[in-house]
Amino acid sequence: MATEETGMPLGLTVVGEELEVGVVGTHTDMGYAVLPVFTTEARLVDWMPEGSPYVGLHGQDMLALFLKGPWEAVVVDPTERRSRTVSRAEAEALLATSPG
Repeated sequence: MATEETGMPLGLTVVGEELEVGVVGTHTDMGYAVLPVFTTEARLVDWMPEGSPYVGLHGQDMLALFLKGPWEAVVVDPTERRSRTVSRAEAEALLATSPG
């Protein structure tokens, strides 16, 4: 459902130029610092059943955020059988080949 004024989903906040948010990272069993990211709100709740505030980002923006942080990898949907790990080198390559 979208608002008539903006055409954007209800509950979505469009941020102007800057927004400061805290980002939660975690560590793997081997001690690597990783940034968990989720493709849907349901995948977030699978990982953190009590829920959590979140910020929706486009993939390119998420990778740029990841590369500015201390993490060694991004783990997409960490509770899923088909979770995907993206290294810093892979993120850099993806951003280098993406338009815009």
